[in-house]
Amino acid sequence: MLTVDYRERALRDALALEHGVASLPVGDLVCRYPDGTGWIAERKTAGDLARSVIYLCVLALYIVFCLPVLVCVHRGHRRPME
Repeated sequence: MLTVDYRERALRDALALEHGVASLPVGDLVCRYPDGTGWIAERKTAGDLARSVIYLCVLALYIVFCLPVLVCVHRGHRRPME
């Protein structure tokens, strides 16, 4: 069963397939198969995609470099754990 987020009016109108409409907490399209598997799709403009990639890169750098230091300081260590 294909479900389209209710806010995606242009996508709903463009789809020739039978689909449901709902308020989706994640994604713009959700496809659920009878066996319980499925997929989620999010439409993005090129600018939105670029911002998402930059955000994920910054988040990864924070996790790799800043989080270990914060954990060490919290535990009373003077330098990052090795």
